[in-house]
Amino acid sequence: MGEDSVDAEVIEPWEGYTAEIQKLCQVKAEEFHLLGYEEVRPQEIWECVTSSFKGQRRLHDVVAAVLGLQVGKFMNWMTMRAYRGTLGEDVFSS
Repeated sequence: MGEDSVDAEVIEPWEGYTAEIQKLCQVKAEEFHLLGYEEVRPQEIWECVTSSFKGQRRLHDVVAAVLGLQVGKFMNWMTMRAYRGTLGEDVFSS
């Protein structure tokens, strides 16, 4: 495969995949609900995952990051977010 085929897979900007990513985040939020974290929202899942992104990401990296998110990492991120005073921001409403 040539270099062009790799560049074609790079996801930037995210807008073209928002609906699919929201569905993945909803699935992950429902998983957390089953584990007893009933207040987790899909928007928070997405923001947590993207907070660790640097540069461009391919679609399979994004999917793996969302579906591989663990409760401990999410709760650490939420704690830091609360400490910084950034709770309540809705990233999908923009």
